[in-house]
Amino acid sequence: MNELSLNDVTIFPNPAVDFLHIETEANVNAIAVYDMLGRKVVHASKDSSEMERIDLRQLPKGSYVLELDMESGMNRIVFQKN
Repeated sequence: MNELSLNDVTIFPNPAVDFLHIETEANVNAIAVYDMLGRKVVHASKDSSEMERIDLRQLPKGSYVLELDMESGMNRIVFQKN
């Protein structure tokens, strides 16, 4: 799968290599990425440049959870890092 959409949020590519791109028309307050042990490994606030493109280069290969804090509530999407 190269693209995933959930509740008006699209992330791509999935699996990701260096960057994960996020597209949404909704208002996003913050973004966090968690590893499968529940540790927060990336965080971006509303004014961050990483709100549309998350740098994953420092992360090892594996599965991660992208958490988006949106006006409509929390959205969580699982993605792969290759």
